[in-house]
Order: sequence, then C-alpha cells, then structure tokens
Amino acid sequence: MVRWFVCFLLTVGLTLGADLVGTWKGIAMSPGGREMKIVIVFEKDGDKLTGTIGNEEGSIPFDEVKVEKDEITLKFQYQTSYTATLKVQGEALEGKYTSARGESGTVRVTR
Repeated sequence: MVRWFVCFLLTVGLTLGADLVGTWKGIAMSPGGREMKIVIVFEKDGDKLTGTIGNEEGSIPFDEVKVEKDEITLKFQYQTSYTATLKVQGEALEGKYTSARGESGTVRVTR
C-alpha cells in the first residue's frame, strides 16, 4: 500500500511537470509595487524539468526547478539569488519570490 502511494505521488509530480512545459507570461510585482512583465519557459530534459525566466531584455536559466504536488520551486541568479514558490491555480501559476537580500514580491503567470 505504501509503495502504491509513493508511486502515485511521483506520478502526480511527473504529470504536473509535463503539464508545465511551455511558455508562461505574466507579472511580477516588485517590493516597491512596480509591475514587471516576465516570461517563464519550462522545458523537459529527459525526466528533469528545466527552463528560463526573463523579460523583454533577455532571459536567464533556472539553477533548479523542483515540483512537489501542486507547488513549483524555482531558483535562479540575477544580481543576487532568488527563490520563487508558485502554486497551480487553475490555468495560472501564482506565488511569491524572495531574494537573498530579503526583498520579496508576488508572481502570476498564465499560458
């Protein structure tokens, strides 16, 4: 029974990862309340999920993409290190980001 449950959880995580593949566009709110247009692109690399985050000026790769249940954790570097934690909300991904400097804001992207 435990083995079945663990396999089920892994399948849900892998299915969610596969469902994330593609381009997501939206807004990140800065700590000062400024809207920043962002683009997140998820790709599959074998059994691993990878991708980039960017804007009109360019994009940077994720250092880490972790999917657990309905939560996605993204780690990346841009002048400092950032961690974003997003949850699937219907057809959107919503959550917040925090920098190593302690700055934080919200994120919402859709396909």
